[in-house]
Amino acid sequence: MPVCLNCGNSVANATTIPCDACQGPLHLKCVGLSESDAVWTRARSKTIKVVCTNCNNNMSQFKDLKSLITSLQQYFLVNIEKLRSDFEAQLKDLKSSVNTTTSSPAHNFEEIVNEVAERQNRKQNLIMFGVDEQPNEFNVNQATEQDR
Repeated sequence: MPVCLNCGNSVANATTIPCDACQGPLHLKCVGLSESDAVWTRARSKTIKVVCTNCNNNMSQFKDLKSLITSLQQYFLVNIEKLRSDFEAQLKDLKSSVNTTTSSPAHNFEEIVNEVAERQNRKQNLIMFGVDEQPNEFNVNQATEQDR
């Protein structure tokens, strides 16, 4: 036999109203409503809710949880926005540094070609150990001729 969720007494032969949360029966006297109040509550207003003590306690816990979730959501949104702006600033710096290092590709290409040609010339060099070097009085062209 069903019982009132607030007082625990039987609801047989009594006017009841269902809890809007769990749909369990509640005596009208336990929620403080007359029969005419109950009819008006159900017929006229969808915003008035009738809940049992247990559901009411659970709802207050959910309100605390909801406020915690809302504050955490705000915290994460702020920090995500900060991370996004930091990332965009670092990306901008990186792009500008890439642009400055590759701003003269013709100059870099010419250096690379010269380096390759110089390596080709040097690959036929012979290294001799124990031979005295010429004094620094010679210029580069004279030293090259001497080496040949």
